[in-house]
Amino acid sequence: METEVGSLALAYLGDAVLEIYIREYVISIGKTKIDQLHKYAVKFVSAKAQSKIYDSIQIILSDEEQVILKKGRNAKKNIPKNVEMVDYRKSTGVEALLGYLFLKHDNVRIKELVDYMIITIEGRESIENRKG
Repeated sequence: METEVGSLALAYLGDAVLEIYIREYVISIGKTKIDQLHKYAVKFVSAKAQSKIYDSIQIILSDEEQVILKKGRNAKKNIPKNVEMVDYRKSTGVEALLGYLFLKHDNVRIKELVDYMIITIEGRESIENRKG
């Protein structure tokens, strides 16, 4: 499948996948006011946050997942001026991995990785304190 869909297309899809999971998480922990939603979600979906995830997530990835992560990181793209190049590249790797898993219909693995991201950024109790 990875040869059928380029790394940047996977990242494009993975960005949307992460956004949905994080929006659901933010609402599940009781953030419901519109001004809170985006501000809180940025903690997870920003290039800086995803770069931090990239650095720690590799230890729990399969060999196949690591290949996708690194291909996404190495994809050639224009980098916005307000983001560090290394952060943007790493975030593209994370998004490519999520896009790849989405196309494989591996929602269980996506949830595992998103939960790992949440725990990495907020701590284990953040997952345990979800409502519902």
